[in-house]
Amino acid sequence: MEADVVEQGIGVLIVEDDSMVAFLLENAVSSVEGFSMLGVATSLEEMFRVLEEQPVNLVLLDIYLGSQNGLEGLRRIRTKHDGVDVIVVSSDKKADDVALTARLGVFDYITKPFTFERLQKVFLAYKEYRSSLSSLDGDVDQRGVDVILRHAGGGGRAVVEMPKGLHVETLEMIRQMLRKAERPLCSADIQEETGLSASTVSRYLRYLQETRQVDLKVEYRKQGRPLQYYIYLE
Repeated sequence: MEADVVEQGIGVLIVEDDSMVAFLLENAVSSVEGFSMLGVATSLEEMFRVLEEQPVNLVLLDIYLGSQNGLEGLRRIRTKHDGVDVIVVSSDKKADDVALTARLGVFDYITKPFTFERLQKVFLAYKEYRSSLSSLDGDVDQRGVDVILRHAGGGGRAVVEMPKGLHVETLEMIRQMLRKAERPLCSADIQEETGLSASTVSRYLRYLQETRQVDLKVEYRKQGRPLQYYIYLE
């Protein structure tokens, strides 16, 4: 049962046969606003039963499920539930398997052992993806295509590891400032609002630009240095 984002948030199903890993994943999902846990399935049969009965938006899928292979489950999701997104969370590090999941359109692939911060990053990226989709309707121009492919599985949207010293919470704060701003913002605007230093703001803006989340607009003046403004890419 594919669905639009349910009232309680993005509906998440965890498919994992290790109870401790499932517990850690549940905690990570619950830590990000806008997500709703729909349950934990320990087998492919249970996963498809939930998919038929509940409004699932996102599946966190392990590859090794006892004697079962999560890749087969992923193939079936694509044929029977193509409106459901998948993030693989697995100890399977075989290059061929990772490449196959990319061809099957997974949103991301996280290897075990994972970090809590890495999970938060991908959930925030997925939440941003859903928000971007909700702003598009009917035919889209090239910018709309770029928005979809920047995030969607196989389209180059993979979550890039942040440089050391950058933090998810600060990144999200700056990202939301840029997104909600009624005009392009410069570094000084963000410094004033957040109290962060110029060098710190510069590092976060550089990361957002490198990961294609913001666009840079340069305003040249008759005197003084040109001003750099940042525009959030919806």
